[in-house]
Amino acid sequence: MKKFGRNIVQFFPYLVVFYMWFVVSFLGSLGVKNRPGITALGLLTIPAVVCLIIAAIKTYKELPEEGKVPTFVDKQGTQTPQFNRKFGIIVFGVFFLAIGISTYLYYTHPVALQIPNNDSPSIWTNPPVEQTILYERMVPEEREKFLAEGIPNKDNIAAMIIADLITIGVASLCFVHCWKNVGFWMATCFLWGSFICTGLGESGIILMGRFIFGGHVHNMFGDMFYGTFWYPKAALWFIHCPIMICIGWYQVAYCCVWIAGKLFPRMNLYPRAVMGGLMAMNLDLWIDPVATSPETMTWIWIKGDPIELFGIPVWNFWGWFLAITVFAVVWEKLPVFKEKWGLVRGSVYFFLACPLCTIIAVSLMFLYHIVVGGLLAAAGVPHAVRFPPGW
Repeated sequence: MKKFGRNIVQFFPYLVVFYMWFVVSFLGSLGVKNRPGITALGLLTIPAVVCLIIAAIKTYKELPEEGKVPTFVDKQGTQTPQFNRKFGIIVFGVFFLAIGISTYLYYTHPVALQIPNNDSPSIWTNPPVEQTILYERMVPEEREKFLAEGIPNKDNIAAMIIADLITIGVASLCFVHCWKNVGFWMATCFLWGSFICTGLGESGIILMGRFIFGGHVHNMFGDMFYGTFWYPKAALWFIHCPIMICIGWYQVAYCCVWIAGKLFPRMNLYPRAVMGGLMAMNLDLWIDPVATSPETMTWIWIKGDPIELFGIPVWNFWGWFLAITVFAVVWEKLPVFKEKWGLVRGSVYFFLACPLCTIIAVSLMFLYHIVVGGLLAAAGVPHAVRFPPGW
């Protein structure tokens, strides 16, 4: 155990995945009532847990018997203190400013943003409450309470701040691990690149549904094609996405990409990125049904997907897979960016490439809706297919 203690940083990704699996998913599922089998969903995440255990054992065996694992030394010069200092100030400063402005607008201009009222679900118009998957997941007693009282814990700002702080603290373990293993530059790019992919992508889908498609475009089953989803409560925001969601995506993405690299070090980049995406999607099978339950309501889905799995639109799961897989490839190409364009231009091109990960995923989502929904409608299916039927 001594060499474990001396090299605890190397185990941060495994601790974070365990936290997401045990605390967020398992303990969270224990507070979800009237949802048969939701805790049993954890059995589906066994593959991710097995990968976690194997990678942790492999990491332990690779540790030196004496001393620590050497910290990252970049022979190509990206670890120059002067560049890191300027890069960190600029990048962290820009994103902190974006979070500050986004949070200010969310609290001061909710009407301009057409944010659904958390107190009165009965007056929701885009979408109406009856068009949400949440409404269908509720038993009659829950619906009555929901319509009368609104979103649970909607005014508990202290709890939201604590949740954000805990999430930031856990994510810091990922950042420290990444910094120690690949350097400050690549660690910073993974962190804030995740914010771009998650915050920009999800905010775009939310706002498109709210201002363009919502209430006007319907799918082949008569449900709204896009009003998509939204987050009803959070303390801090990045555009229209809670930073807790952006950071959560970062945690899962980084840990799964790292574990995939540890398990398959000789595998080509592209299949290795696919393995990381599959592992993240596997964890998400348990995280999302708990987070979107009537007891939690971290976010709210509108009906419209041709297929629902555990009360979640299927495109959400493979959207995670696609976004993380593509992002992992782009991030691991950073040394190539640096070699070809230099540190500054390489960094700019990386951050410009991040939205492409989301654009690719969203484009395929539209295609999925049209093709799969059309096939089901042509086969005479009258509404969305749900697995299992009771959800």
